[in-house]
Amino acid sequence: LPTLPIIDLVAAAGGFGADLLDLTDPDHAEQWLVWAEAPKDPGCFVAWVEGDSMVPLIPDGAWCIFRPTTLEALSHRPALIRTDGLDASGGRFTVKHVRVTWGHDADGQLVRTKLTLASENPAYADLEIPASEGDEGRHVIAELVRVIGPNLPS
Repeated sequence: LPTLPIIDLVAAAGGFGADLLDLTDPDHAEQWLVWAEAPKDPGCFVAWVEGDSMVPLIPDGAWCIFRPTTLEALSHRPALIRTDGLDASGGRFTVKHVRVTWGHDADGQLVRTKLTLASENPAYADLEIPASEGDEGRHVIAELVRVIGPNLPS
């Protein structure tokens, strides 16, 4: 049966998540989900999401499957975001829809000008990150693949 590592982090869907300085290497996970319906994509992992900013897409307290991705691969899709540098906490995680705004630089080259992190729940304001030498791309960790729910399958 396919297996997925369970990563020891709490991604916030609301404020910012637990204080973790680094994402655990999935190959060194202490817990694994063995599940016939698990995606076979390389790098997929399971993480806990709490808060209501992504309701109804992601219920508060849901386990979710994520797949590593790049900023360029996302288009208005929900993703796991590392928020270090976005607030004073350092090393926190959240789940938001990711929107990239493009513009032209002084040489006429197409460049990212802004990254917007948006909630599903309209009660939460968007967080906008101005482009600065591509740093905004380092925050995107993984895209949401599937919401499992409040309980892991057994």
